[in-house]
Amino acid sequence: MDGLGERGCTPKRCPRCRKGKTRSSYAHDQWLLPEGRAVCSDCDRRRCGNCNKAKTVKDFAADMWEKADGSKDAICRECAQGRRTPGMWTCNNKRCKQQKPHAAFKRAIDRYGFKVPGNSRVCDECLERREEEERHVARKGLEHLDKKQRPS
Repeated sequence: MDGLGERGCTPKRCPRCRKGKTRSSYAHDQWLLPEGRAVCSDCDRRRCGNCNKAKTVKDFAADMWEKADGSKDAICRECAQGRRTPGMWTCNNKRCKQQKPHAAFKRAIDRYGFKVPGNSRVCDECLERREEEERHVARKGLEHLDKKQRPS
């Protein structure tokens, strides 16, 4: 490919709408795909599991975009922010983002009371998962040190 195409000056044809579009019309990862496989941002859409509207990658959190199209778990930013249910909080962990009852946030409530700041609203399940991952990493590090210290 010539230098112009890499900078985004030469249009790349979208296989869905069949229009030649410049780099600004593509998500970064899509632009890197070869012509014929790169889908423009207008065509690359997924359905929100809550409102059932087709939306672009910008309308979803990164972890939500990875979920299947139309999945009940794939919720757009607008729906995630707009839905508030009494007695429920949304977990602030990027991999979770699920609404759960206050009882699922016992550790955060114990620490902050019922005025838990939004960025600290991580459910107990996610905190336990994070702690287990940290213990696993620490065990791996200790195993590595034990192997180095053993005489050959």
